[in-house]
Parts: sequence; structure tokens; C-alpha cells
Amino acid sequence: MEKKLYELIEELEETKEMYKTLSRVSPVGIFRTDENGKCVYVNEKWREFAGMTQEEAQGDNWSNAIHPDDRQHVVEALQVCNDNNSDLSIECRMMRPDGKITWVLAQASCVNSGGKGHVGTVTDITGKKEFLPQLMEIKLAKKCRSA
Repeated sequence: MEKKLYELIEELEETKEMYKTLSRVSPVGIFRTDENGKCVYVNEKWREFAGMTQEEAQGDNWSNAIHPDDRQHVVEALQVCNDNNSDLSIECRMMRPDGKITWVLAQASCVNSGGKGHVGTVTDITGKKEFLPQLMEIKLAKKCRSA
């Protein structure tokens, strides 16, 4: 029994280290909220997008990283997900204190074991957002030339 317990603890530690490493080297921001939508964890990439420290992002403070024009919509969408135990997928802007804006796709899923809340990612889609209007102009110009 003691050997089995030791093996389980060792396996748990290995899994914990693997997730810590994945979070550290991930090219996307990773976050975790509790059942009240309060931030309990953000990885390095999320902090880079937000220009915040781990401590600054805790609790409700994470929402300060969302562009003021998007903030209420994002907070309300996350609350609906928390209330309904549903997933989230939303595009919004994150804004650093220095004014740098990053468009992100925020996606989150419910945590159904060991408590409630969400685990999610934020993926930089700034290039897509900046390129889309140019693409539309090119398509419109082609359409006008062929008409």
C-alpha cells in the first residue's frame, strides 16, 4: 500500500511538472478562473499580452487587461459560461498599460473535477485582424475591375 501511494505521488509530481513546462513554453496565453470568474492563474504569455504580473492579474483584476471597449462584453460572457457551465469562445482586445493592443481569441472550458471555474487560452490573432481589411480591399478592387 505504501509503495502504491509513493508511486501515485511520484506520478502526480511528474504530471504537475509536465503541465508547468507546457504552460511555460506555450505560444498562447493560459488562464484559470474559479467558480466566481476570479483569476487564480495566468501563464507567462498571458502576462506578456496583458503587461501584468501574476499578482496583478489575480481576482477580478484580470479584466483590466481587456480593452475598455470590450471589457463588459467579455466579463458578461464569462459570467454566462460560469452560470451555465458552458464553454467560451470570444474575440477581444487585450491592452497593456503601455497602450499596446493585441487582438486575441479567448477560449475556455469548464473545469468539472476538483472544483468549478474555467481553464482557457488566449491566442494572438492580431495579424488576422489587421490583414482582413486589406484582403477585403483587394477582393473589392478585383470585383470592380472585372465589372
